[in-house]
Amino acid sequence: ALVLDGEILVDHGATRYVVYDILYADGHDLRGRPLEERRKILEGRACFDETVQLSEVKRRAPTTGEFVAKKL
Repeated sequence: ALVLDGEILVDHGATRYVVYDILYADGHDLRGRPLEERRKILEGRACFDETVQLSEVKRRAPTTGEFVAKKL
């Protein structure tokens, strides 16, 4: 089982869940791990389609991240 963090977006009647983080995997708390490590786990474990999408990470500065929906 996975616990994901994201946002529900509604655009022109289409509903999507955009996922940007994984908090728990198989009962293990991942919140203390670096974001980059959690993203790798998320990319390898979750299933994405038209309604559940992985966010894209955009970097503005070395220490700041911005998540933007990316259709896979």
